[in-house]
Amino acid sequence: MSGLNDDALTELRETFDSCDLNGDGFISPEEFHALLIKLDGDVSREECLLDFDVADTEGDGMNASVLPLMSVASLVGFGSVVAALPAFATARDWVLGIEGGPLVGLAVATNVLAALTGSASGGLTIALGALGDTYMEIASTHGIDPGLMHRVAVIGAGTLDSLPHNGAVVTLLAVCGATHKSSYLDIVVAGIIGPIIALTAVILLGSLFGSF
Repeated sequence: MSGLNDDALTELRETFDSCDLNGDGFISPEEFHALLIKLDGDVSREECLLDFDVADTEGDGMNASVLPLMSVASLVGFGSVVAALPAFATARDWVLGIEGGPLVGLAVATNVLAALTGSASGGLTIALGALGDTYMEIASTHGIDPGLMHRVAVIGAGTLDSLPHNGAVVTLLAVCGATHKSSYLDIVVAGIIGPIIALTAVILLGSLFGSF
């Protein structure tokens, strides 16, 4: 903690104490998950554990937990703020008007929302919460299997969520001692380009053969 002044240390301690629900001086995965649920309302346990396990190098849930706690919590909070902005309604209306068919529109919607929130689960939750009923009606009208729509939505949310402001990306680079400049291109290839290729294949196959 060298380099932090007294005020910064006090703020970190208060943040830590607010998450340490049982007061044992450690932050467990359950306590970390509870914090993210409080901030965002819908963060999967798997997403939480990914950040926690990567950062908790000592296995004690204490010292190493401060970094993911601060980075992920602040970025999840950012996603919630974005969803509350008036401009979000404009973005929602835009994705509903995209041409190319319901599958393409849904894929773009989840991609855009995941990018705005920096969270796959956050983007998917917002997308389905705001657009789910509309896309179910579209699927019924066009005879599209809801299971296929679900696959497209889930894969779409796992693409542009890996932009530089994503909590998992920030935590991973910090824990590894890397920087966005030196390592983010590798993340783009593995976490964005690869999933987009897979998403395109699913949309093409789904359009040709239906659900599979």
